[in-house]
Amino acid sequence: MFVRNQTPIGARKPIFLRYRIRSGSTLRIVIRRQSRRSSILFYHRESPWRQGLCPLLIVNGAKGPLLLMAASKSSAHQGAWIATEAERTVLISVVIPTVERRELLVRAVQSVCQQRLRSGSAEIIVIDNSPDGRQRQIVESVVQPSDSRITVRCVHEPKRGLVFARNRGVAEAKGDFVVFLDDDEYPADPDWLTNLVDAAAQSGVDAAFGPVVPEFEVEPARISAFIMSVYSRDTRRADHTDVTDLTTDLGTGNSCFRRQTCFDSLGKPFTYEFNSTGGEDVDFLFRLRRGGKRFAWAATAAVYEFVSRERLSPTYLSDRRFRQGQQHAYLQISSHPRRYDALFFWMAVGVLQTVYHFTAKWIARLCGMDECADLHGIQIWGGLGKILWQAKHRRSHYGPQESI
Repeated sequence: MFVRNQTPIGARKPIFLRYRIRSGSTLRIVIRRQSRRSSILFYHRESPWRQGLCPLLIVNGAKGPLLLMAASKSSAHQGAWIATEAERTVLISVVIPTVERRELLVRAVQSVCQQRLRSGSAEIIVIDNSPDGRQRQIVESVVQPSDSRITVRCVHEPKRGLVFARNRGVAEAKGDFVVFLDDDEYPADPDWLTNLVDAAAQSGVDAAFGPVVPEFEVEPARISAFIMSVYSRDTRRADHTDVTDLTTDLGTGNSCFRRQTCFDSLGKPFTYEFNSTGGEDVDFLFRLRRGGKRFAWAATAAVYEFVSRERLSPTYLSDRRFRQGQQHAYLQISSHPRRYDALFFWMAVGVLQTVYHFTAKWIARLCGMDECADLHGIQIWGGLGKILWQAKHRRSHYGPQESI
């Protein structure tokens, strides 16, 4: 059966298609865009015979219409999905950079191997950034994908550093979508990968980001609410909502990028000057946003992140806040166009934050509010980072205890 559509492609105008099909059969829809043709299959999984009014929505892709998706979530259409010819052959690359964290790495890779793929295939690429490259034997001996469409390979990157590891992952990836997962993270749901990629594919954006839920080695005894906010990522926005305005709060952990629009034109996307200090991911996202790229929120693609007891110490938290403060300031001039007005703004904010938290810390201490004083003592370093953003004040933190 062929259905002719007169709706202009890219107009995002719903099409209402009457259908009556048997369970397990397919309804073939052919959409023509100039001289190109995309074949879309509509699968139905409900009663033997079903009929109704199915609302469909055209979503534009880089090379024409890539997807028709059900615009209705009513019970009459649950259990149905649409897949293009391109989608059924799509390859997803999951890049997991790691350095000397065997148990966490095995858990991360195994959890991705257990993912349910609705269509297409996936490759898991472990980037071993340790000096000896021993992670390959560990991964190959322990990990067994449950789906033949999922493959695993380990690549040794001898050049030590955050940037080298991420850039090697992008260079090795062959997928249409490149997903980044830290080695201390693991998916919360077997549909994580599908949900994350769908957020980018169905929204027509260039990248998608999912929630991060901390999993503490020991529960924090003090300033627990602050620590929870530090290690979690939750925009509290609806699924597939635009989050481009939250660039500084995203990062590359639990993220998905369209290869064609985010990587193919950039060469090496992550900048070497952030190699030992971190912040290369936020710098990359800043450059994408300045280039007109859009980001979406994947609310149903959550991961858990392991947080060791060392990362709960006031010293570690203060250092983390200092680096975050430096990133807020320096990223304004790290790439073109350089915004010195924004740099001076953040430096002024840093001065105000430092004075405020310093004063609040000693008032809280005098009042016997030790936990509140500790919190303000940590926040002081966020203000100082915005003031002392220069290269001589940046601290190297690359090592086994830090996610790469």
